[in-house]
Amino acid sequence: MVFYFTATGNSLYVAKQLDEERLSIPQEMNKENRHYKAERIGIVCPLFEFEIPSLVKDFIQDSEFEAGYFYLVVTYGMHHGGVAGRTHAWLESIGKPADYVNTIIMHDNALIVFDMDQQRSIEAEKQVDAHIDAIRSDIAAKRVMVQQAPADEIDFYQKFVAWIKQTGPMYTFPLYKVTDGCVGYRSGITLAAQTAWPAFRRAPQRRSSLSQ
Repeated sequence: MVFYFTATGNSLYVAKQLDEERLSIPQEMNKENRHYKAERIGIVCPLFEFEIPSLVKDFIQDSEFEAGYFYLVVTYGMHHGGVAGRTHAWLESIGKPADYVNTIIMHDNALIVFDMDQQRSIEAEKQVDAHIDAIRSDIAAKRVMVQQAPADEIDFYQKFVAWIKQTGPMYTFPLYKVTDGCVGYRSGITLAAQTAWPAFRRAPQRRSSLSQ
């Protein structure tokens, strides 16, 4: 059994490779009684500003899981910033420790920040399917592991946190506004704010779980 939260499809793609029984977290959130039992239970979700999404946290915190093995996989596109360790610590703090927490690098499809043509051009370098195979093997073997963050990822995350404190949130919601121009031939939907990205952004590191 695997639960997934996906916006552009990355996390759904991973979930499909990990288990035949897949459940959408937003749909499950509509249920009053959320008690789940399976030999293995997993969560797959994207990285949002170097953390797992608040909706996913709400789902985990307010649901009950009975499993012999509990795992979490976070998809990301450029830097993971050590999210596995922070997520593992958070899970322990709410009394729901995970046996396995890992990340997988994929397309970075934050559309207002990254160029999709450029992302497609480096797809082969990210070796997505090979990484999924490695994670699937870990889960099948019930490997106990929390991905360790190298020094450069910790450094990047710390710089990101300092940047957020100085400049404010990355995104200002809503990201668009609707005007009268929406009615008719020309679209009246425009971005409400431009999203800045830290000046310390680096090219993506091709680091994967294959070597961990």
